[in-house]
Amino acid sequence: KALMRLLGLEECNIVGIEWWCRNHAARMGAHFHYDTALNIRGSRHSDVDQQANILRPAYSSVLYLGSVGGPALVLDQVVADTGDHLPIFPQNGCAVSTRSNRWMVFPGELRHGAVSIDDSKEQRFVILYNFWRSHTPRPPACQVPDFTNYLPICSTAATARHVLEPEEAERLLRGESPVAR
Repeated sequence: KALMRLLGLEECNIVGIEWWCRNHAARMGAHFHYDTALNIRGSRHSDVDQQANILRPAYSSVLYLGSVGGPALVLDQVVADTGDHLPIFPQNGCAVSTRSNRWMVFPGELRHGAVSIDDSKEQRFVILYNFWRSHTPRPPACQVPDFTNYLPICSTAATARHVLEPEEAERLLRGESPVAR
C-alpha cells in the first residue's frame, strides 16, 4: 500500500501486476524498447515498439537480484500518436547501476534498456514488474492484486532493511529530505 501511495496511486488504480524473471549473460545488456501489452498484437517488442495505440503499463520496474552487468537506462523518449519516437533523439536519461536488492521504478511509456559494460559471462538476474491501470495481461504473468492481507516483507528477508517506516514514507510524500539511515 505504501508503494502505491509513493507512486501517487490508489490500490484500485492498479488492475494487474505483470512480472517475469530474466537471466542472461551480463555482456548482452538488454535492447532498448517500450514495455507493451504483447498479447494484444504481435509477439515481440519489435512488432509493436513504434505503434502509438498499444497499451503500456502505468509503471515499469526492475528488481536487481545481483550486482552484475551494466546499468539500466531510462530515456525521455515516448511513442507519439504518429508512431514516431518523441523526441527523435533522446535529450535526457537516467542510469541506474546494478546492485543486489536495488529496485527502480519509472513511467511505463518511456523507452529503456540496459547497456553492456564488459565481456562478463556472469549471469545477470532481475525480476521485472509492470503495473497496469487499464489493461490486465493474461495469466500467469499478470494476476489481479489482492492487497487485503498483503505483508510485503518478512523480518528475515534481505530487503527488510530497505522498507520505509510509515513516518519516512510520509516525509518523502511531502517532498522532504530522507532521513539518513
